[in-house]
Amino acid sequence: MERKQLIKNFKNDYRKLRLLFMFFVDILKIAYYKLVGQKIMYSYYARVNNFGDLFNKDLISYFNVKLIYVNNYKRSQASLLGSILGMYPREF
Repeated sequence: MERKQLIKNFKNDYRKLRLLFMFFVDILKIAYYKLVGQKIMYSYYARVNNFGDLFNKDLISYFNVKLIYVNNYKRSQASLLGSILGMYPREF
């Protein structure tokens, strides 16, 4: 295998592993928040550390609610700020 293909495979494997890890972290967060009686809001967002995504967590925390990522906009309870507008279909 040539070097470019190895790098591409490594990047793809890293992304998959990162998504799997984040999925398990979200499950642990949900279990913990439910255990302590914390309100939860599910939202679909870009999941990058841009201004909108970071502000959403602060905004929702102000109302004493924790924001949990979902990987499908149909399961989302709210559309918030950030670069999400391009991710939702027009019909939503």
